[in-house]
Amino acid sequence: MSPIKYFAIGGSISLLVIIAVYSPTSAVASVVLIYYLYRMGDRCIRSVTSNSEASERSLGSSTMETLNETEEELTIRGSERILVLNRRTGTISGLHSKISSFEKVKNVKISVTDDGDGATEYSVWLSTGAFSSLCVGYTRNEIDASLMAAKFGMWLGKDVVC
Repeated sequence: MSPIKYFAIGGSISLLVIIAVYSPTSAVASVVLIYYLYRMGDRCIRSVTSNSEASERSLGSSTMETLNETEEELTIRGSERILVLNRRTGTISGLHSKISSFEKVKNVKISVTDDGDGATEYSVWLSTGAFSSLCVGYTRNEIDASLMAAKFGMWLGKDVVC
């Protein structure tokens, strides 16, 4: 955990304790707000990190690929992780454990990020709730991102959104 996030969490918890002393109802609302800000901060930090890493990658290179596809199972290597989708069990797994089920995924999302130097990066996400999502990977190629998102949408039976 970065020092900035550690400081932010510590400060938020201190503020939460003070709020809870005066109003338990406000404390519950504060917990929800702190969690939301923590998740958004995590995405912002990841976005900044991915932009600096993206500048080191070549513009045309794809960082997402299909490793294996059968009737029962799809294995994808993204820039963030390897995912295995199993139709028989209806689960999404990583290399070592189950991550989610098909039912928990709300939609497949393609995000577009501009690094300020004119280079655009596309990322594919599996949205699993209001405050949670699973990043598949990043690419500089819009077609690769669209194809990967379409493949996930087809396998999961979910819509692809931008």
